[in-house]
Amino acid sequence: MNDGSEKKSFWVTLPGILTGIAAIITAVAGLLLILHQVGFFEKDDIETVEAPKIELFSASPARVNRGEFSTLSWHVSDATNVTLDSGIGGVPLAGSKSVAPSKSTTYTLSAKNETGRSVYATTEVIVNGESPEEFSQQRSYAGDCSKRPEGSVCISYEDGYVWLVNDAIIGWRGGGTLQGKKIVVARGRRADYHHILGTQLVKKMPK
Repeated sequence: MNDGSEKKSFWVTLPGILTGIAAIITAVAGLLLILHQVGFFEKDDIETVEAPKIELFSASPARVNRGEFSTLSWHVSDATNVTLDSGIGGVPLAGSKSVAPSKSTTYTLSAKNETGRSVYATTEVIVNGESPEEFSQQRSYAGDCSKRPEGSVCISYEDGYVWLVNDAIIGWRGGGTLQGKKIVVARGRRADYHHILGTQLVKKMPK
């Protein structure tokens, strides 16, 4: 006997709708749990960790005579490990260190955080008092620098002196004076190349 009404599906009734919603929520929660267990969200967290910041790294005074001290000062934030090269080693996030280099020295401060991200900074202490005996006589390179051997570079000083070296030059600095003549230093990756302007005197200082 048909009384004119049709039996409703369970899923269109209120209990059925609520049951479906609960099933969807359970499935989403399970998916989120799986993603968390495989480290999906942790990767995002690591990527948002900022790199360490070297807010200060300086040498005072930046120029000394032989036997005199200069003070290296630094301040680092957001780092778990801070080191100074030149045999100094691990140091705190902020501090100072007295040094008395026997030759002009570039110091490198390294800072690393828990994710392995690293930053670096350098400062230089220039040592006065170089003597002529430390330099050797060497003629200026007379070859064609455009045809220089592979892996070499021509260092051209402001007085026209040219020095052919097997290195890569990364910067320049003044090296003081010697007997009234200016010393200019080309900083390489492997060594520093000192030249007394107006002469043929040079000195190589390996790093």
